[in-house]
Amino acid sequence: LLRRQNNIKVRQIRAGRIEDATETIERMLLFMPENSMRRREAGLLYARLGHLVAARAHLVAHRDRCSSGAEREEIEALLRQLSRRLN
Repeated sequence: LLRRQNNIKVRQIRAGRIEDATETIERMLLFMPENSMRRREAGLLYARLGHLVAARAHLVAHRDRCSSGAEREEIEALLRQLSRRLN
């Protein structure tokens, strides 16, 4: 089921249907809410759509589960950018 949803999400992104892709990721997260990479992906797509509060929530969830120092720094930089856009 998750593999099928991932394939659908990829096709949606390729077609420029970002809102549909975020809905697909949200459905995937219902089955695996602790999946950090899906949270990161959702955060980046929400940011592209301008849904900054949702983007921030997903990126914070990803950051909190992130084990890589370099990736954690990247997410912190994205969160600072989102904070500036929110203010």
